[in-house]
Amino acid sequence: MFDGFDKYIAVFLTGFVVTYLLTPVVRSLAVRFGVVDLPNERRPHKHPTARGGGLAVVLGIFAACAMGLAFPGDTRPAVSISTGGWPSFPLR
Repeated sequence: MFDGFDKYIAVFLTGFVVTYLLTPVVRSLAVRFGVVDLPNERRPHKHPTARGGGLAVVLGIFAACAMGLAFPGDTRPAVSISTGGWPSFPLR
């Protein structure tokens, strides 16, 4: 079913969709628990800004890696390339 370039697309889309869906969830949790960056003279923003958005990105990368490893055969290149690990691709 997944041969050639299809697995790369599936891994990339998994990471993208998970990150896209989790970003508002992480933002609302950050606001609820007070994990916000308040504006002051050192901050460029005018309103309180939620912090912790990197958590959604990390979870998206983990989901993409898990998806890549779920494919049969050698999927290390798919995981490496699709999750932004271009420098690690030659090390496979």
